[in-house]
Amino acid sequence: MRQDWNYVPLSKACLIKPPKSEARQRLHQSDLVSFVPMSDLGIREKFFSSMEEKPFGKVSGSYTYFADDDVLLAKITPCFENGKLGIARGLVNGVGFGSSEFIVFRPSGELASEFLFYYLSQDGFRDAGQRVMSGAVGHKRVSKEFIENHLIPLPPLAEQKRMVAILDEAFEGIDAAIANTEKNLANAQELLESYLSSVFSRSSQDYPQKPLSDISTFSSGGTPSKRNDTFWCGDIPWVSGRDMKSTQLFDSQLHISVSAVAGSSTRIAPIGSLLILVRGMGLAHGAQVAELMVACAFNQDIKGVHPKSDLVPRYLVFALRHKINSSENILSNAAHGTLKINSEGLKNVLVPIPCIEKQNEIVTAIEALKLGIQHLESIYQRKLLALAELKQSLLQKAFSGALTSEMPDKQQKEAVA
Repeated sequence: MRQDWNYVPLSKACLIKPPKSEARQRLHQSDLVSFVPMSDLGIREKFFSSMEEKPFGKVSGSYTYFADDDVLLAKITPCFENGKLGIARGLVNGVGFGSSEFIVFRPSGELASEFLFYYLSQDGFRDAGQRVMSGAVGHKRVSKEFIENHLIPLPPLAEQKRMVAILDEAFEGIDAAIANTEKNLANAQELLESYLSSVFSRSSQDYPQKPLSDISTFSSGGTPSKRNDTFWCGDIPWVSGRDMKSTQLFDSQLHISVSAVAGSSTRIAPIGSLLILVRGMGLAHGAQVAELMVACAFNQDIKGVHPKSDLVPRYLVFALRHKINSSENILSNAAHGTLKINSEGLKNVLVPIPCIEKQNEIVTAIEALKLGIQHLESIYQRKLLALAELKQSLLQKAFSGALTSEMPDKQQKEAVA
């Protein structure tokens, strides 16, 4: 902490929740204003864009009021922890209304909006707020007392502007590096799908194709009764949609007993079987197909596929992932907006069938590529983490006073000019 800085509660440095009467005094009911739902507020993005306009009279009753240069902060979980905040700029008629879950700060003349934005962007601020959140699970909010009483440094306005200028320049470079890394990460993730497409498009031309129903048998799953405790204390892995995140399944989060299998519609699939997610939001990320490395049971959102002896299960995993993802007839919408795989469409998926040796050769090449992609993804993920940590390090340095105190006088003057 800088000894020459003044530290004041946020309630003293800002007007929190400006009154709607300001807008009522200068706007008619039919005048348009900006409307900002929670989805429009970015994650630690300095300025947000309002995509909607609504008549003042339609939103002035139950929505949160703010104006140009006010700072908005989400107060509800998980938006608060994620860092949803931003500065209002370019509002229609200078006025906006939005989510009731916004906290609105109007900085005093001694506090710059950009300085406040960067201060609220700190992990330390959000961590402190998270510790005192209250409310029902999924609806916890940061407390009014925490916001009002939280101390913020209040250096001279000129120094605030110097800090903002330094952070703007540094964050611009970091954000460019983040965007480039995210692009590389996306390209790495798309590389496997592109390779699968080339492999199986070529295989479809070079080898005979057979419907999945001709080369495998199917089984359905079920959920044992939750009311019977003895059903859920066994040693048999029981797979649900949330376990379908890998192309190989070695275990699951839940286990059931032999009596659960006997007393329900679920069945045990042997090692070498494939599980396909046929219903659920997991399908939004594409086909979820996994080879079983242990015998297990599974729920009704999953279908078991049991390949015949002339098929390498691992080959069929990759073939089905590609075929389902590239088909327009297999995936469709189910009830409540979820996705499902059409049973008849799945049975009729055409799979190219090379000899066993060629299947193993294809699997070896795909696994090698996957390993290389995973290595690249790990590098990019570590870089993204390092860049995020660099941002937080700069913020911590800034609000401890070290950032501007280390600047030569000439550089300070250039920063504020």
